[in-house]
Amino acid sequence: SLWSQGIFIGVVDGTNNSFSLPFAPSQPAALELFVDRIINYQGIGDDYTISGSTITFSTPPSLGQDIRYVCHQPSAALDATCIQERLSGVDSSNRVFTLSNVPYQHTSVRIYVNGFVMIQNYDYIIVDSTVTMTIAPILGQELYAVYSS
Repeated sequence: SLWSQGIFIGVVDGTNNSFSLPFAPSQPAALELFVDRIINYQGIGDDYTISGSTITFSTPPSLGQDIRYVCHQPSAALDATCIQERLSGVDSSNRVFTLSNVPYQHTSVRIYVNGFVMIQNYDYIIVDSTVTMTIAPILGQELYAVYSS
């Protein structure tokens, strides 16, 4: 897949909650959005929504926060779909989680715990649609996966 990264067009002043990308992602789930290097979650009731090339935060970023994105544009020849999903079953002892789809390539999978990116083959391994964490996430932590299928 092709990807691009950058910063948003918009004023980070603590009141503005609308920012523009220089393009509209082919699939909303193709966008990963980071505020101060922590991933934000996409969807109604989460951190932000996307419509075309416009990002709307549920709460405006604070003055001086760094807002960046990575956008994955799957190749049309691959017919891939970008997926973002929360993984359930976090209970302080469970280390094994299942993705809703088999990733196109295991290297396309990124796992986040409470917004912080984990390192594949160090913090977790993936076989087919099974993610095995090295250390079980603690009850209350959010486990989030981003990948192409």
